[in-house]
Amino acid sequence: MTDTIPILSVQNVTKTFGGIAAVSDVSFDVQSGTICGLVGPNGAGKTTLVNVLSGFEPSTSGQVRLGERSLFGWSATRRARAGLVRTFQHAHTFGSMRVGEALAAASVPPRGTGVRALFPSRDRQEITDRVGKVLQFLQLTRWEHALCGDLPYGVKKRLGIGLSLVTEPKVLLLDEPAAGLNTVETTGLVEMLRKLRSTGITILVIEHSMPLIRSVCDSMVVLDHGVKIHEGPPEVVLTDERVIGAYLGRR
Repeated sequence: MTDTIPILSVQNVTKTFGGIAAVSDVSFDVQSGTICGLVGPNGAGKTTLVNVLSGFEPSTSGQVRLGERSLFGWSATRRARAGLVRTFQHAHTFGSMRVGEALAAASVPPRGTGVRALFPSRDRQEITDRVGKVLQFLQLTRWEHALCGDLPYGVKKRLGIGLSLVTEPKVLLLDEPAAGLNTVETTGLVEMLRKLRSTGITILVIEHSMPLIRSVCDSMVVLDHGVKIHEGPPEVVLTDERVIGAYLGRR
């Protein structure tokens, strides 16, 4: 059963650049504990929308709500502290740090300056426990002492998700987590997303892999040229003529 109040609500969001709308009047809700796929052809406005939701770009108009709270004017850092966290399509990691150190550094937003501000003594055990759980969950334990910059690509992608998970998000925004992964790695990603959903984390995922979307998503939102053209369960959305036309170029 889903909550009456959606955990994430996107209300008439528009984002323009120089008068051109990259996202135009988009609205949808994501219910707590579900996985929602955000899909569409290249240039549809998916990443721009996630940038707006996560606070990396301000919206031109519209509202984003996390539960009952409006996030209007909130920075990316403040949104992350509230539980709305995103990953990036490319595997952004702390290249010169070791995996365990990077996860520890990502686990708490800085409260001041210097190392002491980042790691208050009262939080150290909590951070250690949190990092250990994420390492185990993502099967990264063997890589704990490896330099992030030396990791294989697929492991870097997992670490990128781990850097978000260690903050204990309520809503996780994933930007093309399967990009560049091989078949075995993609299968592992599907299993991981299902496990994440079972923990109660809500996920909004941008993804081009339709088999992945069919496998894990409870709902889908489709954008085309910045406009929402459909939403609903994958089995309904993916058979819609407008969606098929958008992907195949038929207008």
